[in-house]
Amino acid sequence: MSRTPIVPTLVVGLFVVSPALAYEYPLSASAIREAYFLGTGARGHDASFYDGYARTIPNPAKEPPVSTITIDTPYLQIAEHSRDTPNYHVQDAVEDYAGKPAKFLVFADVYFHPPTGKQENENSEAGVAIELTQKHKTIPTKVVDSWELYPFRDARNSAESAGEHIELACDAGDVADSPLKISVKTPDGKSFEVEFDLQQLK
Repeated sequence: MSRTPIVPTLVVGLFVVSPALAYEYPLSASAIREAYFLGTGARGHDASFYDGYARTIPNPAKEPPVSTITIDTPYLQIAEHSRDTPNYHVQDAVEDYAGKPAKFLVFADVYFHPPTGKQENENSEAGVAIELTQKHKTIPTKVVDSWELYPFRDARNSAESAGEHIELACDAGDVADSPLKISVKTPDGKSFEVEFDLQQLK
């Protein structure tokens, strides 16, 4: 009596159900369902899963305050919405998102030394400039919201840092599955850059 080999079947099955880690847009119905089950499953409540979507702006002094950049892909937005919406089902997610336009979102909390004089910049109220580039091409973005953060005061020397929260959006179709560079220029003349590898993030 012959026996069907089990291990190869399991291996094939693992390849079928394991999500491919790469940015995708537009999202297929299967990707939407995958995002739904991710958000409503145990991993959706695990903070470490979202670590790949956030970067800390380099701080040579390695001291507070800490500036951060976070991205929110359409896939992640579906996972978060599914996680946070009561009585939400996978069919609802497919109906809400399949074939619908989506935005790629960027959230930035940026601290800097208060400059002398008022800084003007169309990208924000406080003068922080943020640029997204892929393959040396700038991705058009729009500021969705912006507000000043509560000033941070160093307890040791009473030095104060100003800050701003900025939310930007761009068309998800303008973003590709390749490294995404986000450049930040602060009113005090500093420039920083972080990178997200969208071949490794959904």
